[in-house]
Amino acid sequence: MPKLSSFPGPPPLPKAMVFDLDGTLVHSLPGLTLALNALFSETGLSPLTDTEVETMVGDGAPMLLARAHQARGLYSGAPDDPELAPHLARFLEIYNADPITGAAPYPGAKAFLTALAARGVALGVCTNKPEAPARAMLAGLGLDGPLGSIIGGDTLPQRKPDAAPLLRCLTELGVPPEEALMVGDAGPDVGTARAAGTAVRLLAHGYCHVPLESLEADAIHADFAALAESFGLDLEETHNPS
Repeated sequence: MPKLSSFPGPPPLPKAMVFDLDGTLVHSLPGLTLALNALFSETGLSPLTDTEVETMVGDGAPMLLARAHQARGLYSGAPDDPELAPHLARFLEIYNADPITGAAPYPGAKAFLTALAARGVALGVCTNKPEAPARAMLAGLGLDGPLGSIIGGDTLPQRKPDAAPLLRCLTELGVPPEEALMVGDAGPDVGTARAAGTAVRLLAHGYCHVPLESLEADAIHADFAALAESFGLDLEETHNPS
């Protein structure tokens, strides 16, 4: 069973570190709820709460819309339901126009990326969020500077937990899977890492729908400070250099 910072000493940094976005780098739940409720207002449906939406995120926009409508007794719950297509298009139109309102980096996220980049670690993002709003969010929150690759849920035909998005990200970073680490918050991150042959660690502050211990990641960390500490990095010193 993985434990917090369970290593006997700080391991060497990987050559590349690839991050999930929603629930890992960014607390984006309030913004997703705002966009879904804007759509629901247009179609006469009652609004969703953050608590409801939290149970729906993590598997891409089509699944989010399927789960949201199923929660209101509509459609089949399948992400490829043709009746859902116009609602998905409208949701993406709403969300793409403003993916930043209601979103904020998790404490330590930017400092950790900065510390890794300063030490020569190649950095990427592999998310099931569509690529356009993912890039807009990362840029708007000032997280995109050190990133060498951003792979979204619609960049390829496949999405996590398929290995293809992570492998594309690592190809763009020029690092083989065995020399990289995936950092996420939920099952799709563990699945894609295992399929790609990459080590994986989880952060406990995200949107996982099952106990993190059940996912059998290589380690679980409470937050970015704990993840940094496991590699012998001090985010406070990084953020406030002497």
